[in-house]
Amino acid sequence: MKTTTAVPVSDFSQFTEAERPTRRRPIQVFLATLSQAMGEDSIKQVTLDKLSQLRQAHANLNTLASYVTSYSNSIRRWQQTIELTPENSFENPKGKKRDVHNGRTHYALNFLSLGDEVHRQRNAATDDKTERQRHNRVSFDPFAVIKVAEAALESDSYLERVAALELLLGRRPTEVMKLEGFKLTGRYTIEFSGQLKKRDGEAEPYTIYTLTEAHKIIAALDRLKREADLKELDGDTNKSIDSRRNSSANAAVRRVFGDILSPPVGDKRLSNKNLRAVYVNAAATLFKPMQRSMSSFAEQVLGHDGVSSIISYEDYVCSRGDGKEMPHGQWIDRLDDEAQKPKSRKKTTITVDGQRLERFKGIGGDDITHGERLDILLNTHDDYQAAQREIERLRRELKAAQNGGGKPKVNETKVAELKQKPQEELAADRTREGSIARMSRCVKAIKAWNEGKPNSEMYSLSKANIRYLSGARNDSVIKYYEARPELEEYNQAHGFSIQHDRGKTPIAEVITDW
Repeated sequence: MKTTTAVPVSDFSQFTEAERPTRRRPIQVFLATLSQAMGEDSIKQVTLDKLSQLRQAHANLNTLASYVTSYSNSIRRWQQTIELTPENSFENPKGKKRDVHNGRTHYALNFLSLGDEVHRQRNAATDDKTERQRHNRVSFDPFAVIKVAEAALESDSYLERVAALELLLGRRPTEVMKLEGFKLTGRYTIEFSGQLKKRDGEAEPYTIYTLTEAHKIIAALDRLKREADLKELDGDTNKSIDSRRNSSANAAVRRVFGDILSPPVGDKRLSNKNLRAVYVNAAATLFKPMQRSMSSFAEQVLGHDGVSSIISYEDYVCSRGDGKEMPHGQWIDRLDDEAQKPKSRKKTTITVDGQRLERFKGIGGDDITHGERLDILLNTHDDYQAAQREIERLRRELKAAQNGGGKPKVNETKVAELKQKPQEELAADRTREGSIARMSRCVKAIKAWNEGKPNSEMYSLSKANIRYLSGARNDSVIKYYEARPELEEYNQAHGFSIQHDRGKTPIAEVITDW
């Protein structure tokens, strides 16, 4: 077997960034091994060995197919950066565009396949479920659901507001959380240009109907832009955002709509994906012209090409409970109405006396605008309110402790024992001691990563990084951080600012072993 010089596994990290964090390291190792193999027989053996390992590890065919797809996609990205020769690839003039680079395809893509029989089994199960759903559509009252969503727009939880916007706009959670591509055009219409899933090229802007007045949607999106948790997603890939927020976003969907919406037949729990089907049916009840078919209407409002990709809208049907489907187009006459201006975007004139004006001008120096000064004041007010809430929380804890109702002390012995557990086992421990052990291990891992690296490649010991890496709850991270002043001292010693990690690859994608 011919081989090339070994290369570091980390050289292949760029090809796995779009995959789930738990899969990246194994795929990188596979690509490093594959890069050494030369000749069809050698590459075939390496690939089939990996395929055999995946088959043994994943009995569920859908899970297995998902893993094979992750490996195949990573190979496709990698092959675009190497020289494809007869030693590692074959001519493929008629192959799918995504599989071919400079007219050739790496041998591994030819062998990393589950075969037609596996796909037939998977499709049969999916088709059976789809058929059962189409014959047992779940009924809901669109006006009652819209009312619940409108109330959720005022929630203190940004994820519950995201869930409400998903339903009212028919968008995916990541499309809402990216906060891009929404332009007010009418009382119940928005031009949308932030479509994520598009097979060929960039998505063209198109009109979507809003299930509540569009100016309320824009105001809610503006409010979300001030959420620190969403600002932290700036620069993240779509898959990374989905991976980091999917579980908590689904939980928010169930909190908001769990009492009024049931999942489709065959689904155990309500989730984000169900809201798009609910939206299509509600939007049709409000805005679909009589002459237009449901499939054509669904294609338009979901931004899809082809009926097969929007079939899930058949999971639901709009009814007030009398067993009869509601008529369509009930608000169609409102589509010509002009939109109101969002409250958050109305300009406000503030009149102040001379003394206050001089104090106002002194905020932030001479080289900033009045708008920036207002932002400073508003941010300071937000910080003040957060501090007041924290003071109140500490007062409650103190009172509880004085009354003998405080939480039991942390079992430090158990924490020490848990720190020695394997990562997979520790990650599954949801006790308070397990959370502390995970955070301690992650702090140690961040320091180890930083060792010997230039400042620009290092990561700070911030609350956000500890939370993302450990999976601990936000309030647990805050308590852990505040009890350990050495963490902030470490940041100060290395000159890390609040913005130090902005724009970098998310830490959970860089440090996978802790």
